[in-house]
Amino acid sequence: MQNVLELAAVTLAVALPFLVALALRLIYTYRIETAKHRREQNTEQSAAELVKLQATLVTLQGRVATLEAIVTDQRYELDRELANIA
Repeated sequence: MQNVLELAAVTLAVALPFLVALALRLIYTYRIETAKHRREQNTEQSAAELVKLQATLVTLQGRVATLEAIVTDQRYELDRELANIA
C-alpha cells in the first residue's frame, strides 16, 4: 500500500508542473481572446459613433449656412435698421 502511495506522490510531483503550465496557458489564451473581442466591439462602436457624428456635422453645417444667408441678406439688414429707428 505504501508503494502505491509513493508512486502516486511521485506521479503527482511530476505531473503537477505540467498541469499548472497548461492551466496558465488556457487562462492566458482566454484573456487574449476576450481582449481581442473587446477591441473589435469598441472599434465597431467607434465606427458607428463616427458615422453619427459625421451626419450631425453635415446637419449643423447646413444650419450655419442657412443662418449666414439670413444674416447677410440685405432685407435682414433693412429690418434691423428699421427696428433701431423705431
